[in-house]
Amino acid sequence: LFCPDMDTLSLMEQEVRDWYHPEHYATFMPEQEYLSRFYGTFSRWAHIDCCYNFEIDKNERVPHDFTDAHEVVRVKDAASRSLEGSKSMSHPGAVVLHYSGTAVKPWKLLWEVHERGSENPPKLLVTSVTDLPTLQDHYLRDGDGMRLEGYKDRVRLWAAMLEWLAQFAEVACRLQCETGIDVVKLVQAQQDADVAAAAATAERKRTVEDCKWNWDRSSWARSDARTWQAQTG
Repeated sequence: LFCPDMDTLSLMEQEVRDWYHPEHYATFMPEQEYLSRFYGTFSRWAHIDCCYNFEIDKNERVPHDFTDAHEVVRVKDAASRSLEGSKSMSHPGAVVLHYSGTAVKPWKLLWEVHERGSENPPKLLVTSVTDLPTLQDHYLRDGDGMRLEGYKDRVRLWAAMLEWLAQFAEVACRLQCETGIDVVKLVQAQQDADVAAAAATAERKRTVEDCKWNWDRSSWARSDARTWQAQTG
């Protein structure tokens, strides 16, 4: 952990605000890139092995940042799997799996698949924790469908997503047994609250726009009436 340092913060602010500073270049991860280069330059940033933060689809999504160490983990997993998948733990040798690509977010397995840009509200595929084993069986039987369309390494990626789902189901069931809390129902309640809040915000916006339109129309009518009176007076 780094200690707070106002001098370091001031230096960072100067660099970030300097448009022509050589630190600036196009990237999808500006804060990560900047901090890594800054502390790497001043020998404050230590490297850890990729097995502690293994991005599962990095070989296809960010191939220029996929190293030999990543490949060791990938090959070890891919070689152990058949087309039907495997129930064993995925990615032997990796300590922490990082689901960074948008298509491999495992929590999306809990939701219906919608086309991008769809206006349909999100819908959970389960109503309670007790439904999770059935959902797991469904995915084990039917596979990923079209969720990983376009990936070459989809069997390995699917195994990693199912591993997350299995661990989520285990933790959720234990939580319900020990505390009576159903995390699925909590998620559904929060979703319902978010939908209601969004609808209320949209309604307020429509009301404001309607009032503005009525005011503009009445202002135009009064102005037009004064013009007509001046012309006929």
